[in-house]
Amino acid sequence: KNYLINEGNQIGYMDAAISNDLMPVQKGLRAGADIEKGQVVIISGDMTVIPSDGASKCVLGVAMFDCKAGDPIAVECEGLMKLTAAASITAPAEIEAGADGKVQKANSGKVIGIALSNASADGDVIIKLSV
Repeated sequence: KNYLINEGNQIGYMDAAISNDLMPVQKGLRAGADIEKGQVVIISGDMTVIPSDGASKCVLGVAMFDCKAGDPIAVECEGLMKLTAAASITAPAEIEAGADGKVQKANSGKVIGIALSNASADGDVIIKLSV
């Protein structure tokens, strides 16, 4: 599924540092579970993300690629995106993370964007993501 409509800000790896033995050292985000491109991800531990399982205050952004648990991952945290709605959404509505890495109308979690289009459950919704 091609979720990205307009580029934003990507995160995934810190700049490399040099260790005492002159080797480059990078700290990067890792998938804590299998993740599909376009799923909303939340922090689950030390530099680790998993798909959202409902409203959360720990949303980091949207996975840019499919990856398996343990793989490095890049996360988009701003921009215009086409994501999957967990339930029907009517624009304009504030958006939060939903189950299975989907999005839903904000209720109790962190507001991560604004719906620019209407969507039915499991349909595509265009949002302005801003985490």
